[in-house]
Amino acid sequence: MKHEALENFPPGWGERLSNRYNSDFFKFAERIWNEPNLPEKVTSIPFIYDYRILDPLRTATYLQFRNRRQNDDAMRTNGLELRINLANFPKDIPPPRIILIDTPESRAMQTGRWKVFPNGQIFFCPPRLDLGIPAQHDIRELTTQLAQTQCFLRTIEDLGDIESEMVIVDLVRDPRIELQDAIYSLYGKTVPRTQVDVHHVNDDSLDNPFKRYPADINDLKMEGVNPTCCKVIIDCDPSASGMQMEKADEKLLEVIRRQNGGVNNISKVVFFSPISTLEAVSINALSLAEDGIALTVFSSISINHATKPLMYWCPPFYNQDHLITDPKVLRITEAIYGDLAYVLDPWCNWAAKRLSPAQALKDSEKFELSEHGLKNEDILNNALSITPERMINEFNLDPRDFVSFATIEEASLFGRLEELNRIINS
Repeated sequence: MKHEALENFPPGWGERLSNRYNSDFFKFAERIWNEPNLPEKVTSIPFIYDYRILDPLRTATYLQFRNRRQNDDAMRTNGLELRINLANFPKDIPPPRIILIDTPESRAMQTGRWKVFPNGQIFFCPPRLDLGIPAQHDIRELTTQLAQTQCFLRTIEDLGDIESEMVIVDLVRDPRIELQDAIYSLYGKTVPRTQVDVHHVNDDSLDNPFKRYPADINDLKMEGVNPTCCKVIIDCDPSASGMQMEKADEKLLEVIRRQNGGVNNISKVVFFSPISTLEAVSINALSLAEDGIALTVFSSISINHATKPLMYWCPPFYNQDHLITDPKVLRITEAIYGDLAYVLDPWCNWAAKRLSPAQALKDSEKFELSEHGLKNEDILNNALSITPERMINEFNLDPRDFVSFATIEEASLFGRLEELNRIINS
């Protein structure tokens, strides 16, 4: 069933859908949909920072693959702070910000990493085929790195007592971002954490370009959250269109107001999203700004593009070098996917990638690859051509920058650290 072309929709289609589905997402999505040249609205500010491995038992093994950037027991890396300068954005609210960092774990989210097998085979693995527990562990490690950026440290320092002034919200299913653990490792504080069951419902209405809407949230457990003191909400989940983040925050603010005499004291919302999009950040920022709330998003190596009309698949932007920490990594994506490098989503089924590898592989073909006459095996065969020598000679990239925590964990588990070191550092 095809939808009516959006250019034929009368202005106000977003407001109409927002009223129908009880969420402001649609009215703000219409604004961003009509925003011309959204990437041109972004200012990119580079920064350099040091991060450490928070588990001392892993530090020595980890650092042998990081000596190029070693500074005592810390790694030095590059980052970008993106600021989105939206038209008619409230002047009294800071513009939405996105923090990107360039680490092997962040590259594993978007480009890929070296994968180690029990038989000693080592090859380059794109994120679509990097599944299960290893993918979860790289997400967890990325979280600890993002939590050490100056932007996040300032968020912490601006609060008096993070255990009463902050709440962490995991969007079901558990995204395994594990920010609560990272904050404890850095500060020795346990920030209250809850989960919200937010999901979308398929919709074949001809006037809904997204073919889905957010289901109502009936229950939200807020034990340990002080509605009077709470100033910062941190949502943890990847984000494509921003629909589910929007619905979650609408519910959170509703509950806080209900428990606090009709008002909320929230001044900032933070997203920890291993993959996020410029469209999602912009939509959510507009909505939050109406409540006087600023938005900051922590992601990985780049901010992606939620492609129309569904805004469900999220490839990297083409020819927008200011939206990625190192544009050279896109040469790898192009080598693996060819003309589809800026069409295919890096992960495909986001939940299954982390939680159900067999389902992830099935959906990779069912929902995306088969449409282009491809199978997972085709992607794997293309990835096998990415060797350390090719990285150096053709792409001007360092193979060590794709040795993620999951790579080292696999090599250690299978007794293949020497092989990994020889191949990567040869």
